[in-house]
Amino acid sequence: MCIGKSILLPVCSFLAHWLSLKMTKVLSLCRLILSYDCIEPMCALLDARGTQIQAVALDALGVILKIGETIGRPGHEGGNKYADLMSAVGGLSKYERLLRQ
Repeated sequence: MCIGKSILLPVCSFLAHWLSLKMTKVLSLCRLILSYDCIEPMCALLDARGTQIQAVALDALGVILKIGETIGRPGHEGGNKYADLMSAVGGLSKYERLLRQ
């Protein structure tokens, strides 16, 4: 089940603003959002024409990547399963390209 595009931007924005909360709360929210298969549509927002949309998507995906670094991949030291998910849909390269700009 995928979240509709009309709700995705507010959800991304909400997730991006959770950085100041305790990691356990951020992790819970991240897992909830990811349970709706949002990585691909969030990565698609990186191609949006509006810089505000791209900025919100970058922030939200940055939070997801930070959480992935923190929890790692079970059985894979230093792995980031969320980076793997982003990479699988072509979003990691877009994310890194936009960060360099």
